[in-house]
Amino acid sequence: MGEEPDGHYTLPEDYAALYVQFAEALHRVDPKLKLGGPIFTGENKDIEVWPDGNGKASFTGRFIDYLKSHGKLGELAFFSFEHYRVDPGKVQWSSLYDEAYLVQHIMDVWREDGVPANVPFFITESTLSSASSEAYMDIWGGLWLADYIGAFLSGGGSAVYYFHYMPEPIGRGHNGSPGTFNFFSADRDFKIRQPLSQYFVSQLQSGVGPARRWRAQALCCRQRYPRRSGACTRDHLCGAAAGPAMVPAHH
Repeated sequence: MGEEPDGHYTLPEDYAALYVQFAEALHRVDPKLKLGGPIFTGENKDIEVWPDGNGKASFTGRFIDYLKSHGKLGELAFFSFEHYRVDPGKVQWSSLYDEAYLVQHIMDVWREDGVPANVPFFITESTLSSASSEAYMDIWGGLWLADYIGAFLSGGGSAVYYFHYMPEPIGRGHNGSPGTFNFFSADRDFKIRQPLSQYFVSQLQSGVGPARRWRAQALCCRQRYPRRSGACTRDHLCGAAAGPAMVPAHH
């Protein structure tokens, strides 16, 4: 319901009260409809608000408490949030090291805040940063997407919705860096000019297009295995003389 209540400085009790009203109204029309939220902004840590009388500051914790106290926890059919990994202007190769931990850790945070184990996690909006740049179209953007999707699903996430599939012209991004959020670059009439890095990665992940044959051969053992690698000694692989190799963590 709604979007980004934390970004609009909404108190969790106010959001929860409105959530309950929405659920009741929807179910008068169709009892089978499922409602979820809160669709948080892309945060990598627990979202805190002004503490209540008991000193509790967690938005999620207080949202769950309200639903419980009003007998409405069953109305939370899924828990949704956004994932924007890197602050604008801070995209660098070393940022890839932490992706798997961050997306899995935030799910642990929501569970510790009281989200029931049977409530699925949905990421309903995501990309690598809130401002575009050339990194989106480069190998960096593709590696990030592969690592992020694999880590989220293997960490217990249930569904990811990538909404930046629309074609969009490449424009002025952060600090003038040319970029676009999307799978495709486009001309002024929004006609596709060419696919970009995250389009090709998504083909590999979903098994469509040229990746279909490869995917079909892999269906017999369709599992996700986290990977770790040793020290990297080749500059062209990791951009450093030594350190962890830049290899996507899930295949």
